Amino acid sequence: MRPGWRPPQLREALSSEYGSYKLIRKLGQGGFGEVWEAVHRHAKRSAAIKLMSHDCDDDTAARFLREAETLSQLECPHTVRLFDYGSSESGQLYLVMELLNGVDLEHLVKKYGPQPPERVTSILAQACLSLEEAHGHGLIHRDIKPANLFLCTLGVEPDFLKLIDFGLVKPNLGGTNLTQSNALVGTPDYMSPEQIQGRPLDGRSDLYSLGAVGYSLLTGCPVFVSENPMGVLLGHLSQDPVSPSQRLGKAVPRELERILLRCLEKDPEQRYSGARALYQELQGLPGWNRSQASAWWAERAGP
Repeated sequence: MRPGWRPPQLREALSSEYGSYKLIRKLGQGGFGEVWEAVHRHAKRSAAIKLMSHDCDDDTAARFLREAETLSQLECPHTVRLFDYGSSESGQLYLVMELLNGVDLEHLVKKYGPQPPERVTSILAQACLSLEEAHGHGLIHRDIKPANLFLCTLGVEPDFLKLIDFGLVKPNLGGTNLTQSNALVGTPDYMSPEQIQGRPLDGRSDLYSLGAVGYSLLTGCPVFVSENPMGVLLGHLSQDPVSPSQRLGKAVPRELERILLRCLEKDPEQRYSGARALYQELQGLPGWNRSQASAWWAERAGP
């Protein structure tokens, strides 16, 4: 390969206009398309651009635009910020979002193992603020999982949580959780019983998923472990969770354990009534203080 040579499709992408942003380097790829680091042509502000595949189907395109419309409504600092969205000259859909430098919770646990109870408390409380605003707009995230919760340093604030990926968000209109092909949407390890059953959802479904995230942060493993996804789904539907202290083989703060297990109740009526109620409970527990958070980030200089 000769120096400076680039594949035609990459040359086209780098030369395309995405609003006022210029692509710098590809950060990742998924079923929807690609994510690139970009920079504003005039303000020199860095950003992340999510590019939809040219050959996406109508349902995927609609989901992509719904994410943009959702993020444009939300202002909570714990929700990833949307700068711009539209389509390029070639008709490719794109979202321009803030560029986050840090680690998502999935990689955090994989690399560093179970997290201190105080840190788990602080992370969940921050997530509640993002969900409270979304639910207040009648929006259900439907895919709360460690990979969609991102820790970063924001300005001078260490261990700042951002909720990302609103691609599966759905207005709370009493509809089901099934696609037109009757396929479930969501991630099995973190799905609520009503989500699995395709029943109408409200914000308490997201709280179940957040409780499952908290459980995995505290113990280092999902609530239900099975050799296949069906076993995991059956666990959410019919099995009682093993307590975090039993799973870890050591004591954990009793109140945090109680809060997590209440989030994981099968019956939504037995969970917290909303994100604000869960937030207030978490606020009553010891959380990670700023010096602890700063020390963790300084020691690793960013995971």
